[in-house]
Amino acid sequence: MRIFEHQGKDLYKKYGIPVPAGRLIDQKREIRKIFPDIDQGNGVVLKAQVLTGGRGKVQGIRFAKTVAECESQYDELIGMNISGHPVRKILVEEKVKIQRELYLGIIIDTEIGQPVMMICSRGGADVEEISKSHPECLEKIAIDVAYGLLDYPLRGTLIRLGLSKELFPSFMDISRKLYRFFIENDALFAEINPLILNDKGSLIAADARIDIDGAALYRHPEIQEMKASQEMGIEDSLRDKYQLEYVELDGNIGLISGGAGLTMTAIDFMVMEGGRPACFMDCSANVSPTGYEMALRTLNSRKEVDCILMNIFGGITRMDRVGEYILEALKRIGGVKKPLVIRLEGTDAVKGRAFIRDAGLPMCETFAEAVQQAVALGGKNG
Repeated sequence: MRIFEHQGKDLYKKYGIPVPAGRLIDQKREIRKIFPDIDQGNGVVLKAQVLTGGRGKVQGIRFAKTVAECESQYDELIGMNISGHPVRKILVEEKVKIQRELYLGIIIDTEIGQPVMMICSRGGADVEEISKSHPECLEKIAIDVAYGLLDYPLRGTLIRLGLSKELFPSFMDISRKLYRFFIENDALFAEINPLILNDKGSLIAADARIDIDGAALYRHPEIQEMKASQEMGIEDSLRDKYQLEYVELDGNIGLISGGAGLTMTAIDFMVMEGGRPACFMDCSANVSPTGYEMALRTLNSRKEVDCILMNIFGGITRMDRVGEYILEALKRIGGVKKPLVIRLEGTDAVKGRAFIRDAGLPMCETFAEAVQQAVALGGKNG
């Protein structure tokens, strides 16, 4: 379960992790009341509250030095759509004078079965690219939960990254608190990016991205209330209402598939052919007209998607029924405006393909042909 930035910062504060002063608003008239309390002489930051990343790259984070400017930026942000997530609330925070940006995060590494702390000496919006182009800037610490986060590997990591020794006490303190938060709240992922060094030499968590294990929510009523109070993101809505596993990616070819393995294989082949997938969409838990309808509606509405590939395989699932379901789904939504590539394979696939062809829709015989056609229609590398 993902939670909003403002919710994550409220949790961080309870663990003693410093965060900027701020207020959550959903009405423009609140700005005049809160602005004087938040502005510390450097202006404020307006941050769209959505359950997705990359806000800074699409102007989902704005700056203002006056009340009038803050109101103007509010008008532009509220109602904005970021990767399918409408902006309904905005976090207004003090703008902190930044000397340096760092990265601190913890994730469950499923291969080793342990939490792994990640520290990068260069944080910010492009930390993923930085970690690839400058791998010497990123260090990882595997944490044995029997012993917890120990000082000596953490201190050694900070030394290798070249951090100033003056920062060691505060960085190590925040790291311990983040690990404690991670364990006590059954988190799958907890990130501070950036962890900023301000002009007074203090470290502050400028952002909070947190994912809590949904199966453990019964142990955390406070976080359960957060889920109840937030509107579902598109991923949660598709999963909870329609049993569709959906993850947004940064490409332009929408993929609808059946089964996680087949979906991942299709993504790999797509990349090998020079394409870029726009999503991971697994419909295997809802093989029905409604399931395919919602999958097609979702991808058809995404501006980033230039082409849709439906790659369905069935052993127990009959492909003649899948063909009928796809046609019914297309009828319900009045067709799709994106180029559509379909490939069916498995039990009664010949009948399923015939249904699709008789409806005048393109049908590919092989997996390779379907991927190549989708990449060609979407344009290589987007």
